[in-house]
Amino acid sequence: MSQPLESHWVAVKRILRYLKGTLNFGLKLYLAPTHKPLSLQVFCDNQSAVLLAHNPILHSRTKHMEIDLFFVREKVLAKQLSVVHIPGTDQWADILTKPVSTAKFLLMHSKLNVAEAPP
Repeated sequence: MSQPLESHWVAVKRILRYLKGTLNFGLKLYLAPTHKPLSLQVFCDNQSAVLLAHNPILHSRTKHMEIDLFFVREKVLAKQLSVVHIPGTDQWADILTKPVSTAKFLLMHSKLNVAEAPP
């Protein structure tokens, strides 16, 4: 930034303090079982997106996402993909994409297998 403000400096210091306090944290990775295929689990906190994935009728406002929508619908119909709604309060990815409260951060980071490494 060519002309940083005091608020930018405060934000940088906050990020650096956070990083300093989390140096021992990392992702716990587990070996995948060799006897069954990997599975991913599709969580969506947008009810409109869930309804569009299951609704065979396109609306005029969904033109810009037709290709993605057809792909998702095809997978839903083939039972290869399940689009299920979850409340936004349970959306684990929020801690990676949005500012969240400390309480929500601490609850959600453990669900993502983020843990402190032993000393």
